[in-house]
Amino acid sequence: RRQDAVRTDWLTEVDAALHRSMDSLRRLVFELSPPELVESGLPTALSRVVEHLFANSHVTVRIDCPHEVAVPYAVADTAFRVVTEALTNARKHATARSIAVRVVLTHDSLVVSIVDDGAGFIDAPPLGHLGLDSMRDRSEAIGGSCEITSGPSGTSVRATLPLDSGSGARSDDYAVT
Repeated sequence: RRQDAVRTDWLTEVDAALHRSMDSLRRLVFELSPPELVESGLPTALSRVVEHLFANSHVTVRIDCPHEVAVPYAVADTAFRVVTEALTNARKHATARSIAVRVVLTHDSLVVSIVDDGAGFIDAPPLGHLGLDSMRDRSEAIGGSCEITSGPSGTSVRATLPLDSGSGARSDDYAVT
C-alpha cells in the first residue's frame, strides 16, 4: 500500500535490521561456545579470531600454539577467551602494530601470553574496563592467574591455567589441535 519509493526505503531498513540481528546472534552463539574451539581446536580458533578482528588492518599478529596437546576443555576455553579479550583490547584501545600470542604447555599448566606494542595504560586502566577484570576472573575461576602489565610501549597479558583445575562444565580432555 505504500508508494514505491517509501516501500523500497522501508524494505532496505528492514533488511539492514535483520542483518544486524543475525550478526548479533552469530556473535552470541560464538561467545557461548566457539564452534572452532570445539570442532578444530585452539590453534584454529585463535587463527579465526585473528582473521575476524584484524581483517583489512595493518596489524601483524603471530600465534605460537602447540598442536595435538590434550588439556581439559575448561582450560582450552579459558585460554581462548583470555586471548580473544586481549586481542580485542589491543585492536580497540592500543593501536598496536604488532601482537604476539604464545601458548605453552608445561607439566602442570597451560601458559598463555599476549604481548602488543601499542599504547598501553599507565598506573591503572580506564574506569569501567570490564575486559581486564574478565580475563582475571576467568583465569581465577579455574584456579589460575592472570597478570597484566602495561606502559607506554605496550601491554602484556600472561595467564597461567592449571591443567588439574577440576572445574568447568566439561571434564573430558580436549585436544588442542
